[in-house]
Order: sequence, then structure tokens, then C-alpha cells
Amino acid sequence: MKLPIKLDLPDSFFLEEVRSGYLVPEKVKKIWAVELDLLSELLRVCKKHKIGVQVSYGTLLGAVRHSGFIPWDDDLDVWLSREEYKKLLEVAPDEFKHPYFFQTATTDKKYYLPYARLRNSLTTGVISGQESVDYNNGIYIDVYVLDGFIKSKVLYYLQLILRRIIIKSIVVYGQTNSDVKGIVQKTIRFLLRPVVRMFRYETLLGINDSLTAMYNRIATRYSVVYEMTGRPYKDWIDKEDLEDSIELRFESLLVPAPRNYDAVLRREYGNYMEYPPPETLGKWHEGQIAFDPEVPYKMKLSKKTAQIYKRING
Repeated sequence: MKLPIKLDLPDSFFLEEVRSGYLVPEKVKKIWAVELDLLSELLRVCKKHKIGVQVSYGTLLGAVRHSGFIPWDDDLDVWLSREEYKKLLEVAPDEFKHPYFFQTATTDKKYYLPYARLRNSLTTGVISGQESVDYNNGIYIDVYVLDGFIKSKVLYYLQLILRRIIIKSIVVYGQTNSDVKGIVQKTIRFLLRPVVRMFRYETLLGINDSLTAMYNRIATRYSVVYEMTGRPYKDWIDKEDLEDSIELRFESLLVPAPRNYDAVLRREYGNYMEYPPPETLGKWHEGQIAFDPEVPYKMKLSKKTAQIYKRING
């Protein structure tokens, strides 16, 4: 079956092969092809509209260490500043046409994450717990938004607590009763929903974005600041490095990356040129994501299929 992608890849790309001592099967190659196509489409749009974006996390590591995918990985990540992300949001509706879908809390109200995903709607990339045809479950790449973070841990965690309150409200706004499990959660939703409904959904999203970006004007370091963890104190990038890019080879593409990638990768991974223990390879998304690059998620997640999937995964 022909994959629903625009990117022209040679037949040899899809062949099973051993990379860095790890066997990459044909199915994974097809998943990679869909993700490469998504990345190519995103980079096309960003280049057209002069939007600054860089590959990040494991994708940056893959570009530096493997000139492509980490052989035992199955996802792609990019990041961009809040300012550049706003530019992308403005052009996304006109630029990303079916089967591409730019998924945000605005375009998909069952998607509550504070960053975006670019998905291929004619494929399947189902994250466990999100088995619904009402939620776009195509294979995706993550588009992370970086904001300034404050070095004071007291102020940082206060920011996260305020955001947690708003996020809970946003989730309640978009939920239906069938989305909530357990009598306690249903009761909380019943009590909170009238209060939450006093605010427009878009207003809550705006408050959340403002809280997330509250230190952008004074910060010199940028990171993912919407998790209840100390991650920004390890995984951060200087504002200057976020704005200073070079091109690296990633499979058949040339991708933008921070020029000072060595410092970025060392903060996150330490000796990033050293491979993980063999027993951990390929375990990153094991049991978390069900991929099918050749079948649309709406077909895969028919009511009967979704019930079977839920039963198998508890």
C-alpha cells in the first residue's frame, strides 16, 4: 500500500536494515517515512514564512550522532520560541491541508497539551488512553514551545501551580461525561463545570499562554516550562542559541539545529555520543503508542476496534 505522503523517498529507504547494531524493521521505516514527511511539510511552511524553528531533543541527537533517526527511536521533535510559534499559528490553517492536521487546544478541544502536534490524518499513531475517533490520532511530530524560565524555584513552581489550575479548567471545559472515569472525578467535573463555563474557552487558553510566557521579557534561558518538574534547570537553551541555527543532515533532509548543539546535548544527555545499554533500546514508547502508517486512525479506531484496544491495554 502506498503511504499517504508527499516526500519522495527511494524504495531502498523502506528496506529492513541494521543501524548501529540495531535491527530497524520495515514497519518502523514506514513510520519514519510518515514522520519525515511531516517534518518536511513543517519546514516548508516555516521557511516560506520566515519562522525560526529547530530540531530538538532526540531528533537533534539523531542528527548529530546518526545523521538521521536514532535507530531505536520512533518520533520527531522540534522547538521554537513563543514569538515564532504565534507566527506559525497564524499561517497553519491556510498552509496545512488534509491529510496534514495542525493539532492544538484550539483546533482539537480534546487535545489539552500546551504545545502542538502536526499529524497525518490518514495514518494511526494512537497514544494509550486516547483511543477515540473524536480525537485526531494520526502519526505525529511534536512542536514544542519554549518560554523563558525564572531561576528562582519558588517563583517557578508558583507559576506552574497557577498553570495547573487553568489547565484543569480547560480540561473540564472540553470533557464530556463519558470522558471521565470514577465517581470522584465525575463529581469534581459536575461541581466545576458551571464555574468554568463562566469563561470562554479561548479566554482560558489565553490566560494559560500568558502564565507560561510571563518571564519571557526578562529571561535569558528558554525551556519547556509547563511540566510540574525541574526539567528547565537541565534542559534549556540560551536565547542567542535559539536564534542562531545551522543546517544538519537528517536522513534525506537538511534540518535547522542550534549552532551550539554540543552544549545543549551535553546538558540533557551528558556524553551523548555514548549509546544507551542494549537492554533499553527500543523501549521508549513500548506499550504507549500503537502505530499503523498504512491505515487511517478513524478506520483503525472503529467502535469495535477501540473497545478491543482498550481491553487489551487495561
